[in-house]
Amino acid sequence: MLNQLFHLIREIQKIKHLSNEDTILYKKRIKMENTFSWIKKNKRITEINEKTRISYINFVYLAIILIISKRLQI
Repeated sequence: MLNQLFHLIREIQKIKHLSNEDTILYKKRIKMENTFSWIKKNKRITEINEKTRISYINFVYLAIILIISKRLQI
């Protein structure tokens, strides 16, 4: 928890030194990196054991749906 707090403070300090355009791009980049890390937490995604690419892609879609549903719950 404390490590996450220090990481957040560093991220905020980085944002202060960026221009407006860079700040927007940086925030979008953070969202994308977080999304990919949440997807990679799914064990079925990290270990490719599927016979076809289609079934693997379907599990990626399923992981994304689960992430969205968890994020929407309040």
